[in-house]
Amino acid sequence: MKRFFASFIAVFALFMLGTTQPTMANDELATKPAKTENPRLVECSYYTGTIGSNMKITMYLEYYTNGDYRGWYYYHSQGSNNKLIIRGYNDLDGAVRLSEYNKDNVLTADFKGSFKMNGEFAGKMYVYHSNKTYTFRLYPVKY
Repeated sequence: MKRFFASFIAVFALFMLGTTQPTMANDELATKPAKTENPRLVECSYYTGTIGSNMKITMYLEYYTNGDYRGWYYYHSQGSNNKLIIRGYNDLDGAVRLSEYNKDNVLTADFKGSFKMNGEFAGKMYVYHSNKTYTFRLYPVKY
């Protein structure tokens, strides 16, 4: 019995030596939520609304257990066959940040906004090639 107990203590001590504790150098990593290997879909929603004063869009957005957003949107004037890919996350200040990519996977714009109690998603969009910022206001729709 003493041998078993001594072996158990030795294995436990080796295990504890192999674990890492947060230090000043990796405190930032210790406070960030861990990304899961296989995130699960939590929610998906369609939105419609405008960018700027008159650019009508439809957006599809998925939210995953690891905090990521994925989806697409298209401008009504361009048609639903011309979708732009969006990917993003929740910022530390609670804002939703989405990045827009064209069909060649080139970053073309960024959205920063928040969800209101009524489901509205609103904020600002920055377009890289024109160096312009627009407001956007999207409302949930059922499909």
